[in-house]
Amino acid sequence: MNINFDKVLEKGLKGIRRSYIFMGLGVNSAEDDQLCNYQLTPVTNLQLLQDGLDKSTVKNFKDNYKEWVLNTAFRDALEAFHIFAEELFVCLILIKKKEPSLGVVKKDIERFEKLPFPSKMEFLKKQFSVEPEFINHIKSINKTRNCLAHRGWVVSTKDYNNKPKSALVLSWRGMNMVLTDKVGERECHMSELVGVVTKHETQVGLRFTDRSKEFSAGQVITLEPKELAEILWYWTLEMKKLVNLSIEYAKSRGIIFVETKS
Repeated sequence: MNINFDKVLEKGLKGIRRSYIFMGLGVNSAEDDQLCNYQLTPVTNLQLLQDGLDKSTVKNFKDNYKEWVLNTAFRDALEAFHIFAEELFVCLILIKKKEPSLGVVKKDIERFEKLPFPSKMEFLKKQFSVEPEFINHIKSINKTRNCLAHRGWVVSTKDYNNKPKSALVLSWRGMNMVLTDKVGERECHMSELVGVVTKHETQVGLRFTDRSKEFSAGQVITLEPKELAEILWYWTLEMKKLVNLSIEYAKSRGIIFVETKS
């Protein structure tokens, strides 16, 4: 039996990078004032809209397009995380049962795939001691994705995951910059540092932090590009954590690892 955890991780990370790249292309084109051609006539020979629509209408197109790009990137990245979790489970169940064939564990795989996403995370924890570092963040992200998929980003009471506050709370792990000089310490988002000139000699450090956004019933979920980029970065950390824990589980079961030349 040959299990390649590096390959499973790389496939998952590739899905996250895909969402990041497509988000970048989409947001940049939406914010490019020179890019205003909304017609597909040269490509399709079909035309559903008239030429020469006014600037405010085209701007509205682009604003909605930017929102669509962000929403799609968010959903696509979480789908990549789902696939990653399922492929990781296949590796783990083969190790647990010491079986060299997928056919033997076919029913186990089918049962796992039918579980809702939060239950999959709990199952990995219970069976293999493999769990995300911040499980509540992962659950909140999945809850937000469900709102996108089933209610078009308009929050319902069905989406609430924080009963005391009666809200859908989206949370994730972020990273702030810490500036320290003789006056004291200042913490800020890294996007705030662009072009900043310090008055004194300053040390720059990093600090992990928890971020969140709350939405009540009737609100439309909106994400800023910097927020989604940070969420994608956070997902890569959780993927790497899950793989490292899977490796530890495999070692506890007597699996021998061979280091690759790369």
